[in-house]
Amino acid sequence: MKATFHRQKKLYAHYFAIKIHKFATERQEEMHTVLIAEDEMIEREFLVNLLNRLEDFHVVAEAGDGRTAVELAFLHRPDVAFLDIRMPLLDGLAAAGKIKKALPQTFIVLNSAFAEFKYAQQGIDCGVDAYLLKPSSESEIFSLLRSRFTPRPLERDGQETFRSLLDAFPTEAAENFARALETKDGALCESVLSEIRASLGKNLSLNVYRLHVLNVLFDVMKACRLGSVSMSAADERLCDRILTRISQTPTMPEIADLANSCLDNILSAVRSSFRDSAAPIRRIVEFLDEHFREDVGAGDLKGLVFLSEDYVERLFRRTQRVSIQQYVNGKRLAEAERLLLQSRMTMQEISERSGFQNVSTFFRNFKKKYGLTPARYRKEKYRE
Repeated sequence: MKATFHRQKKLYAHYFAIKIHKFATERQEEMHTVLIAEDEMIEREFLVNLLNRLEDFHVVAEAGDGRTAVELAFLHRPDVAFLDIRMPLLDGLAAAGKIKKALPQTFIVLNSAFAEFKYAQQGIDCGVDAYLLKPSSESEIFSLLRSRFTPRPLERDGQETFRSLLDAFPTEAAENFARALETKDGALCESVLSEIRASLGKNLSLNVYRLHVLNVLFDVMKACRLGSVSMSAADERLCDRILTRISQTPTMPEIADLANSCLDNILSAVRSSFRDSAAPIRRIVEFLDEHFREDVGAGDLKGLVFLSEDYVERLFRRTQRVSIQQYVNGKRLAEAERLLLQSRMTMQEISERSGFQNVSTFFRNFKKKYGLTPARYRKEKYRE
């Protein structure tokens, strides 16, 4: 009887252990996973403890340098990644670029001591989704996460207070602005920016309001950078000064005034870009006409016109009716044809002078366009 009781006790213990493990596993699967990369131990521990107190967020990995952060991101595929800008081995911007390229669904937050325009520009190119200023408070971090992630049904009582902050970051307005830029409708862009200005009047604490404004401006600048709007060097310097002052100014009215100045500057750049929307393509075509012999692509052109790589490719294809690579290939073939008829160069020399990687690529592309091998084409033309 006693032996039977002990066997039943062990079976029940085993059964409940399985149930508890299953429940814990299911709860973790429901949570948003987080990676934290921060070389300062105190700051990293603060973020870990803070996020683990949230019912629906779970820190799955920590890193003290950028290279380890990238490796852990590939391993855990987190929903959120907090990255410090300055880290050993690999900085936060470079790490963000690698993570975003492999894991586009990961929401990347860049930690910075200052809101500097150069970081905003580089962050956009690297796929950063939001900024967080150091030192960060609990309410700032919670409001940032709540603005991008819907709370899970199971949540601690104290966290309901942050539900009111869900609309603190008008991400829909920023998305509407991006769509307005695509239509090149200046009036619509101005209307959406007016909505964004109105959203800056939220009744928030100073630190949350500061973070709210910085991320609104970041989203708007991101839409401009990914759209057809390029800013002059003077505009960039002005935005740089404004963002730096927002990160330091002590009152909400001053922050609002600075934000409106930045939005005025952006609106001016939008109007200017719409007046001459063909300018980026002209610069790209001029560059390709001069550098077609080199290995160039959309990635090499984005810095020329201050637009994203994807947008450069789409804009070029829409206006020129061919891809960038097809345009470059056409220029190389035209140059090869000219050299075939106006010189006595060998096929190897013509291939190199025209920009082809090797003779076989040159032969294949030439025959595809002209229907003859280069040597046969030269003979036929000489007979004529």
